[in-house]
Amino acid sequence: MLECRFVLPLALLLTISLLSAEAIQRCGVRNVKRVNLILGGRNAMAGKWPWHATLMHRTGDAKKLACGGNIIDKHTILTAAHCLYDRHKLIALDRLVVILGRTELSVEKPWSRSYAPERLILHPGYKQANVKDDIAIVKLASEITMSDYIFPVCLWPRGPTHEAITGRKGFVVGYGLNDAGSTSSHLLDAEVPVIDRWTCLESNRDTLSSQLASTMLCAGARDGVGPCNGDSGGGMFFTAGSVWYIRGVVSFAPNLDSTGKCDPKQYAIYTDVAKYLDWITNELDNVTQSDTSESMANSTNFLEGQTQLTVNREGCGLEPPVYRALTSAHVFAAPWVTKIEYVGEERASRGNECQAYLITEWHLLTLASCVADVDQNEQEIYVRLGKFNVPGLPKPQIRFVEQIIIHERYDKSNYANDVALLKLRKKANGDEGFVNSICLAPTKENEWHSYWLEGRVKNTTRIGSTVIFLQDSNTCRLVYAEEGIYLPADDSFVCYAYEHFSVSRITVPVTVKTYWNGKQYLMGLLSRLLPIPKEIPDSRYQYIAFVNVSFYRSWIDDHILN
Repeated sequence: MLECRFVLPLALLLTISLLSAEAIQRCGVRNVKRVNLILGGRNAMAGKWPWHATLMHRTGDAKKLACGGNIIDKHTILTAAHCLYDRHKLIALDRLVVILGRTELSVEKPWSRSYAPERLILHPGYKQANVKDDIAIVKLASEITMSDYIFPVCLWPRGPTHEAITGRKGFVVGYGLNDAGSTSSHLLDAEVPVIDRWTCLESNRDTLSSQLASTMLCAGARDGVGPCNGDSGGGMFFTAGSVWYIRGVVSFAPNLDSTGKCDPKQYAIYTDVAKYLDWITNELDNVTQSDTSESMANSTNFLEGQTQLTVNREGCGLEPPVYRALTSAHVFAAPWVTKIEYVGEERASRGNECQAYLITEWHLLTLASCVADVDQNEQEIYVRLGKFNVPGLPKPQIRFVEQIIIHERYDKSNYANDVALLKLRKKANGDEGFVNSICLAPTKENEWHSYWLEGRVKNTTRIGSTVIFLQDSNTCRLVYAEEGIYLPADDSFVCYAYEHFSVSRITVPVTVKTYWNGKQYLMGLLSRLLPIPKEIPDSRYQYIAFVNVSFYRSWIDDHILN
């Protein structure tokens, strides 16, 4: 393995926390149910980290621990590039052994397996002289036999931003040097927090100023808990619900007084897997996590075929001709909109009829004020997708709501964070084209051409719509303040102006939409909590504030993965 002044093979000292997984899917799930909570440096039990691989270098009949690795599909191990070197030369294929399912370094269990490599694929940017692009793929000569103890981890699907995980704790796994200074005989794990780059750099400028790059993550607490010699190439894992994802690959750490041993009081550096998804995808010849390169980069592969679970997936915002014809005839119908209904109860007469908008095949977006009073233990709610009491449309898809997810800071007293997600018990079927998700407004501005206020006229099947005009948010704040209503000072609301239109006759949430490259985008929702301001004297416009969908994109992305 490569050893230099700044780059070390890494391993672990140990602390632990465990979340069990209940889902059955194609990656990222623990299927062994007898895994206990482990604290204070105790060993990881079999099946806890079924995606961990042990890379051994062979000399004659002897095998020596080299690095860790991570199963990402039935033929592929993801590791660090420097793990594939021995004495500054790329290791020969017949000297590398990949061991899966083992939690005791020298003890074979009935479920553990050994595999030979067929091909080593190093990132083209990697050079032994530095640590940039320290990532590699090992293609195995035979297909991995999956089991409860051997299973792939999911690739990180949430985008490459560092800020999304800064401060969060991830888990690292390996056999490396323990607190006694010797290679551990048992697989260990540790929980380490991700640190922002500036804090990391300031902790050791002499070493890190020439090494730290935007394609790296920095993690640790500088408390003696974290990776050390022997476990480079292992993963840093995060969980979303019961599903586990790899975000980092252990790369290097500063030496302890130039001894060749890691300094446990320093931060460790990880290659950021999210920055290399395109490269990983291009190199995978036999992908089992998903069927295409695009879905590999964006998929979370949840249970029951729940692939490509992401907003703005390919094909979102497109309407089949039947809907366009209905809209032209002033009928309110779209493949992503539905009314929230209540089992055994007709609530429309109460004046609280609400709609929801399909944003993934498993999730709908609506207002928190529409569902905040629903007791999920006593009242079931459901939706009908693709049916609007209009002749010519197929039988509706009835989907019960499994979970209502209300924004944690929803506060009806000050109109704040009036958004909620509905998670379906069974996914919507978009195969026939009558049901589809709408695109959500991106987090960055585009040069939109026009905006439309749109909704269903109450107690009818008629559409109500009008052109509206984007305004400065402070305009709305002043208009609402005149009536004693004080909007939040952040960008959670967006302001529009319109002429000669009765918004009060439209079923909530009234929406703001725009068209871009032939697709429809949902820009805003009118909170049912907000009164509609009176017309301003001597003005041709009426102003109105909508919940800003783009402001909540991060919240939406986080919660559809949980």
